Amino acid sequence: MITEKMYYGIKCDACGKEFEDGEGYSHYDERCFIEDIALSSEWISVRGKHYCDKCYKYGDNDELILGDGIIIEADDVEWQ
Repeated sequence: MITEKMYYGIKCDACGKEFEDGEGYSHYDERCFIEDIALSSEWISVRGKHYCDKCYKYGDNDELILGDGIIIEADDVEWQ
């Protein structure tokens, strides 16, 4: 019997890189599980978008500078 199952993955909204955990897995069957793993390994989620560790940095005044050109002042960061 062939069955179908949905899996979830995360891509960086700036560069398109697909998240891969330390063991080489990139898709999981639970959405919250993949997001928890990604966020605990230097990826961030801001305002519903995900960014890999290469596509964000903090500026001199702790503002968040995202890879898609968005700058968010430190007081305005809304973490998810």
